[in-house]
Parts: sequence; structure tokens; C-alpha cells
Amino acid sequence: MAERPEDLNLPNAVITRIIKEALPDGVNSSKEARSAISRAASVFVLYATS
Repeated sequence: MAERPEDLNLPNAVITRIIKEALPDGVNSSKEARSAISRAASVFVLYATS
């Protein structure tokens, strides 16, 4: 099991790639948006596996 909450985060490169593929060309996302999506995805994975 993870010892720290940070151990449960998804890699930033993966999150950035998913966001870039989902958004239309020329649209950028902020660092805060990527962080929020990363946290939401981590929580989703934890709930899905429990």
C-alpha cells in the first residue's frame, strides 16, 4: 500500500497527454487544471479498485 498520498498520483506526463488528446488543437490547459484532473483521476481509480 502507498505510504504517502503523493504515491497515489498518476504521472504528469500521462495526464498531460490525455488532456492534449481530448482538447481541440490550439487549446491549452493551465497547470491548475492538469493538477485538478490528476487528483480527480486518482480518486476515481481508488474508488474503482475498492
